[in-house]
Amino acid sequence: MPDIDVIIPLHNKLPFIEQAIRSALAQTLPPRTVIVFDDASTDGSAEKVEAIRRVSPEVVLLKGSTEAPAGAASARNRAIQHSSAEFIAFLDADDWWEKNKLARQIAPFADSQIGLVHCGCNYYSPSGQFLFVLPPDPMPAPDELYDRVRLGTYWVTGSASAVLVRRNVWDKTGGFPSRAIGEDWRAWVACAEHTRFAAVPEPLTNYRYSPRAVSRTDAFLQWLGSMSEWENEPQFMALATKRARSLAVAPQLDALSSRAATETLASRIATEGGAFHNLFPTRLSYYLNLVHAPTRGLELLVSRIRRSTARLTISRGS
Repeated sequence: MPDIDVIIPLHNKLPFIEQAIRSALAQTLPPRTVIVFDDASTDGSAEKVEAIRRVSPEVVLLKGSTEAPAGAASARNRAIQHSSAEFIAFLDADDWWEKNKLARQIAPFADSQIGLVHCGCNYYSPSGQFLFVLPPDPMPAPDELYDRVRLGTYWVTGSASAVLVRRNVWDKTGGFPSRAIGEDWRAWVACAEHTRFAAVPEPLTNYRYSPRAVSRTDAFLQWLGSMSEWENEPQFMALATKRARSLAVAPQLDALSSRAATETLASRIATEGGAFHNLFPTRLSYYLNLVHAPTRGLELLVSRIRRSTARLTISRGS
């Protein structure tokens, strides 16, 4: 039986943490340990975990600083330092799993070239209201995966809670980076650099989704900044430039509300766009980029139809 350690970062999730832990312990393929790293909780969350630990020896409770939370990335990384299993599964403290999640995900690892497996995901509101099912995208060809994950055109569904990864792959990544947004994405990019992925289509992870109050312009500029990490790779940056022009349509349309907003967006791209500071070298090219709007709209429509079809297939049990 493969060894699996479950990593749970915890900060003030008292209403949810027991459900998360119980869902890990109830797996048909049980994990070796469930490692909870308490990140300065003040709401009784750690005490709840301690109560569970007293009757479930598989649960390990670790504690960080009691003064201020260091963040989920740091909590996960420090918990992983206490893990030695062959496989690592991530579970956020307010999410939970279906009982056969680990059993279904371990099967693709029979292929030694697969180092990371994720799965479909049920999305819920913070209050527990079901929202929608998100199945994985079709898997890219092995030689396209790294670029597709970097560009964000292949997304690992379910955030960290849907991922099971080989320890020997994870050890090459440097762990979760501390960043304001996209720490999970950057970790999967590092994995994609070293291994192939597989995806289980069933929604085996239940994810509480809390939309962040980030404007489309801010999200776009953060994406541009992320791409600058690879500005010394001309082939990739050519792909990223094409992608950037497509993604720019949404914030450009938002900016058309006023001349001042339009000029502000252009200025922000020039100053915050990193390697893409000259994405629109002239005012004319900036406006001409809106020609991409129909194409972008068609892409979104096709994507929505494909996802709806996949959800229907899953709901019918095909």
